[in-house]
Amino acid sequence: MIPLVPALVVGSLGFLLGLTILFVKRGPLMILVGAEFALNSINLLFVAFSRLHKSPLGDAVVLFTIALAAVEVAIALALIFHLYRRLKIKALEELEELKG
Repeated sequence: MIPLVPALVVGSLGFLLGLTILFVKRGPLMILVGAEFALNSINLLFVAFSRLHKSPLGDAVVLFTIALAAVEVAIALALIFHLYRRLKIKALEELEELKG
């Protein structure tokens, strides 16, 4: 079993890396990768605390989060492909039609 401190360090660093990718990169696919990286790092933290407290609740939350992330990726990829195919948009800053 992995000790708690290394799991917390890896999970926290992964979350920070995911947020950095999310806010720094401009391409829609890289933004999606950053969001998924942050979500998976949070899942690692949930599992670490679940093992610490010997509770299956963290594992249940992780399974729910993975299912939600799969739906998020499917919808986001469909939107990204539609925007690229229809408007030839490669970066989200190019999108002017949705501004109010």
